[in-house]
Amino acid sequence: MDEYRGQKVLITGGLGFIGSNLAIRLVQHGASVTLLDSLHPTCGGNYFNIDSIKNHVDQRR
Repeated sequence: MDEYRGQKVLITGGLGFIGSNLAIRLVQHGASVTLLDSLHPTCGGNYFNIDSIKNHVDQRR
């Protein structure tokens, strides 16, 4: 996944299960990650999901 090093990536639904795991993996591989999430109560988005990378991503709501 070196092709993501230094790349800008936008993940919609980034605080949900799939989006957060993708974000963690991309940050580990050097991508600049922006997360977008509505935080709708029924959709599962939670800041806890990105706790390990919260200082390495840009978060939008």
